[in-house]
Amino acid sequence: MTAVTDTINFDSFLTSTIKKYEKELQKNFVEYRPSINLLMDNYGHKESGGYSVQIPAEFGNNSSTKFFSPYDQIDTTPSEFALPLIYPWRHVASSATVSEIEKVANSGKEKLFDLMEGRIRQAVRSMVNLLGSEVYSDGTSFGGNTIVGLAAGISTTPTVDPASGPVGGVDSPSHIWWRNNSITSAGSFAANGVNGSTQDLVIKQFDNCTDGAMDRPTAILSSQSVFEYYNAALLHTVRYVDPLKKGDLSFGGLYYQDMPWYWDRQCPDGRQYFINTKYVHFYTDPQMMFRWTESRTWPNQVVDIRLLLLRVLLCYKDRMFLGVIDGWTA
Repeated sequence: MTAVTDTINFDSFLTSTIKKYEKELQKNFVEYRPSINLLMDNYGHKESGGYSVQIPAEFGNNSSTKFFSPYDQIDTTPSEFALPLIYPWRHVASSATVSEIEKVANSGKEKLFDLMEGRIRQAVRSMVNLLGSEVYSDGTSFGGNTIVGLAAGISTTPTVDPASGPVGGVDSPSHIWWRNNSITSAGSFAANGVNGSTQDLVIKQFDNCTDGAMDRPTAILSSQSVFEYYNAALLHTVRYVDPLKKGDLSFGGLYYQDMPWYWDRQCPDGRQYFINTKYVHFYTDPQMMFRWTESRTWPNQVVDIRLLLLRVLLCYKDRMFLGVIDGWTA
């Protein structure tokens, strides 16, 4: 049997395989984890180049605004109205590696295609699992080179800056308007959850994150246990989210206040996030959105390697309309 390396240009073969699955891999990347699907927001936020993304955070009221009589003087002193929020780009890498031995063992296009398809999918799956996990981080892992996760951006201690530093560069202790809503030690869901026998902390937090008709949570993201507590509270009035009506979503959910409630096994147990995708979402860079490097080899190794690269950041634009409830039990 002729070795596959004699008949197939491996670099060209890998390139064509990646090209064939490019759209499907991006689709799987978004849909594989509930948090990624929700916060990617249909790739609606893209920026190219630079070392960070800067966003203005508007706040406060003009102190000169008042009712007046015809001969009153109007104060024209300008008021500070915005601060820059700065989020540095973060970079994620995974690899697809095939040795010369594997190429020979998988002689022929069919077997080599199956091998490479598996390695490519593994790289994407590993990347999305890592990013899905870091969605809930405090921004300190990987030496601080990770994204600003929900543990930092929608903190259980919003009056204190997270260990990774002020979110967006604006410190919470000095800026009340830059604090998210937090309820901790929630306790029994049966007593304090939806239609609880004692109180309803879920509707309370929903209202905390709502301002008239313009700003309200667009989704709830919780751990599996909290989702199941809610499902039990609904009894036979359960209304499931239709996967086909949510971007061909591969996971189901429930409705609460006419918004979807999803569960994620990577979400910390007993925790529930109130998300408004207008104010928290990913940015991606189209120049490094699932970009594969050229095939490369290392000295003294008989392998071909390609690296999968992603440039991404998780930004928060207005934390006062985001919330978390922590400490739920049955």
